[in-house]
Amino acid sequence: MVALRSRFGWIGAGAVLSLGAAVLVSQVRGAADEKAAAPAAAAVAAADVKLTKPWSEITSLSTEQKAKIHEVHSKATAQISAIEKQEKADIMALLNDQQKTELKELQAKDRKEAAERRATRRTGGPATAPAAGAAQPAAAAQPRK
Repeated sequence: MVALRSRFGWIGAGAVLSLGAAVLVSQVRGAADEKAAAPAAAAVAAADVKLTKPWSEITSLSTEQKAKIHEVHSKATAQISAIEKQEKADIMALLNDQQKTELKELQAKDRKEAAERRATRRTGGPATAPAAGAAQPAAAAQPRK
């Protein structure tokens, strides 16, 4: 299952949002504006396309190929997202109220732990002192002579 926690998940989500915004803008504009803006927008979009591996490593891709690969990838990412959303809805429909509450508590605990890990990475050390009785480094655990 693809999650937004990965870099590719965020890239895919950004691509879907960009594609959605482009569709929305094109629908708002008049027919004359669409005809004039479409080639220019396509050229800019093709130049700015960032592909994922292994496609990004192919040096001989044309801008058309890059744009089409990006389009296929964006469509697949959107489909994966829709499937995951449906999966979650189907599973949630199976749970009773107590299980849903338990799930919310577990998710809150996971979010808290993730925030603590991020804080630890930013500061370069633990956010709090080690718990009493926690394992100590080998050098500290050996008695002095």
